[in-house]
Order: sequence, then structure tokens, then C-alpha cells
Amino acid sequence: LTRWHYCGLLVQTTKDKLPFYECPNFVKVDGKWILLTSPYREIEYMVGDFDVETLTFTVEQEGVLDPGFSDVPNFYASNILFDEAGRCI
Repeated sequence: LTRWHYCGLLVQTTKDKLPFYECPNFVKVDGKWILLTSPYREIEYMVGDFDVETLTFTVEQEGVLDPGFSDVPNFYASNILFDEAGRCI
């Protein structure tokens, strides 16, 4: 990436709910868009629709993928990979 143009926020929340999004992954799977984040704790997800014309992500569902154990997450900073067939893994 040598050049980019800021187009706005993908998702916004209040600071008391979540101070920042870290290590984001944004990918389309089976017709829905998924945003994975690691806000310095467990991996959280948001699923919804993304309008590429208006760059608007409408969240339909959200939650925690890894609640961890005793406030310590089992996983952190997920990554999206694609296999030889182009499937997201």
C-alpha cells in the first residue's frame, strides 16, 4: 500500500463501551460481511451488510468469539486467510 484515501469510519462506538478497535479483519463470507477485532481482550465480531457505494457497514449481529478464562483471552489478533480455492479460513 503506497497510497490511500480516507473515506470515513466503518464502525463507531462510544469510548466507555470500547476505547478502540485493534487488529481489525473485514471480510465477506457467504454474502455477509464480518468484522473481527481484538480490543486488547477477547476477539469480538460484528456481522452485517456493507454497501460498497456508500461505504456503510450495517451491523446486524455482534458478540464475542473467545470469552477466555478468568479474564484472560485464549486468542488475540485474529487473521483472515484464503486457501487455494479462494475460501476464507
